Formats: sequence, structure tokens, C-alpha cells
Amino acid sequence: MKKHILVASMMLGLLGSGSAHANAPTVLFVLDGSGSMWAKVGDQPKIDIAKTVMTDTLRKLPPDVNVGLMVYGHNRKDDCNDIAMLAPIGSDRATIVQALHNVSPKGKTPLTGAIQLAALQLRQTEGSASVVVVSDGKETCEGDPCKAAQAVTKTGADLRIHVVGFDVTPDETQQLNCIAKEGKGKYFAAANAEQLTVALAEVQKEVVAPSPPVTVAQTSPPPPKPTAEVLFEDHFDRDDLGESWEVLNLDSNRLTLSDGKLLIVGSNKTSNLVLVQQPFSGNFVVTVKMDTQTAENNSAGLLYWIDEKNLLTFGLQGYCCSDGRRPTFTKVINGQGN
Repeated sequence: MKKHILVASMMLGLLGSGSAHANAPTVLFVLDGSGSMWAKVGDQPKIDIAKTVMTDTLRKLPPDVNVGLMVYGHNRKDDCNDIAMLAPIGSDRATIVQALHNVSPKGKTPLTGAIQLAALQLRQTEGSASVVVVSDGKETCEGDPCKAAQAVTKTGADLRIHVVGFDVTPDETQQLNCIAKEGKGKYFAAANAEQLTVALAEVQKEVVAPSPPVTVAQTSPPPPKPTAEVLFEDHFDRDDLGESWEVLNLDSNRLTLSDGKLLIVGSNKTSNLVLVQQPFSGNFVVTVKMDTQTAENNSAGLLYWIDEKNLLTFGLQGYCCSDGRRPTFTKVINGQGN
């Protein structure tokens, strides 16, 4: 297992947490929000059918089952990082249903990234855990979701990946079925609303049933310690920022590189926002050396930006009439402070 490290970048993992029932079964629904979900089955778009059937399934799950909702492809076109937790594990059913009904399909199908992020969300789950993928197609981001599912279940965690293929071709069925097989779960096919209802009813039986105990041989060697892999590093040892960075609303009179430091004097909150251009996936650590003058309202910080309703910031801010600084932290998911 590798531990990824980012130096001088602006990306952090957003891991939501709700009020979960200890040792109760956990189910994370992963819904396909790609543009193809607007295609119709009969006289209804597939996304509308999925919302209706999944809402009914959510309401029928036992109240002690911990549930969460992840969606991919619903925010931006052509973005393979468009994966988001719309409702953290342990959210109440009304919150999940509301998040579900706000989904509007737009983009791609990053199944590999979704499986990896789902496993990350469930890594500290007590008791059995299930990922339930509802998709109308296969991977479109050049990943290998079968290998991702295999890697997840090889960790020894009590985790299963069930897949519902909704109105899919034989070629798409092959990949989705492979995900379920490698994820030690089951595959269910659904060509219309009635079959989707039946499929999710069968999924419900699987996710609330007790899983067989996971046995670990006593002679197994201890897992290797994580190794570090640097994904991105910048020491600013040149005269310009270079292609790895983008500056929004550049004010060149207030931004310069000097002695290995990026110096910024911000005139307002919208100028000189410095963004790293390289996207990253999975779990990683960010290390940034940062300083700011100790004056009222002076601040410096790090921003992980998905869109205006999903972001994470932390940094330092000077406060009134003293030479002190205090840390600041903001987390927003679906437009709500969390």
C-alpha cells in the first residue's frame, strides 16, 4: 500500500461523516450521474426512474442500517474527477433522498475512481459494509474498475460491491458483472423500472444479511508499512510559476517569486488565487510551508475546490490589535457548512 504525499499543492480529501449506528450494516449507494442517464426507458429518463426506485429502497431499509450516497458525473462534463459524497455515511433518509433528487446528469463514468473513493469512505466502518453501484454504462475514464474492486476486497475488510446494470449493452454488462465478481458481491440486471425495483429489492436482502466472518490466518505476516510516493512537489526555484500553476485574476504587482518563496499580497479575496493544474485522485497528504504577516484580516490559506458548493479551506489569519495568529478551517458540502 502506498501513502501519497503532495508538497506545495492545493488538494485535500473530503471525507464526510454522519451519525452512524455502531456495528450495524453500512450501505454506500453509488449512483451513475453521467450524461447517458438522460436516455429514456419507455417514456421516462433513466435518471428519473433510478431516483424513484432508489427512494423507495432507501425508505424500506431497516432504520439501523447506516446509509450514504455518492454520485459521479453529475457536476461537470468531461471531468474524470467528478465524484462526490452527496450524503455522508449515517445521514438520515430524508437528507439522502433530497440529495438524490437534486442530481442532474452531465458528465463521464469514472467507475474506478468511484470504487476507490467508496472504499476510502468505508475504511473505518465497524461491521459489514456494502457498496451498491447503480450504473447504465461502463468506465469512460480509462481506468480498470475490475482491478479496483479486486484491490479493495483483498485488504481483508468485510466489504462487498454489488452492481445493478440499468439498461446496459452486453459489452457493458461484462465489465459491470466483473466489478461485482471481483468485489465479492452480486450483479443484477434491470432493463426497465419494474426490473430495477426487483433488482434493488434483491440488493436489500444482500446488504442487510449478516456476512460470513472474515478469517485471517494466524501465520500471516504483518502488512508492509506504507511507502511514500511524491505525486507533486515544487520548491519555486525559478523566476516564474511555470506550467504546473494557474493564477486567477492575476495582479502582477502583488505576486512574485523570490528566494524559493511564492510571495503574494492580496488586495481582495478574488485576486491572485494560485491553483495547481495537475489533478490527483485517491487519498493523499499535503505539506505546505506558509506564513503571513500578523495584522488584522491578513490571511493565507490552502483551498481544495470542487465547485462553489463543495470546498475545503484552512489557513492562518491575523486578528485585531495584537501580534497573534489563529488557524481557520472551512468545510462546505452541497452548499452547507459541515
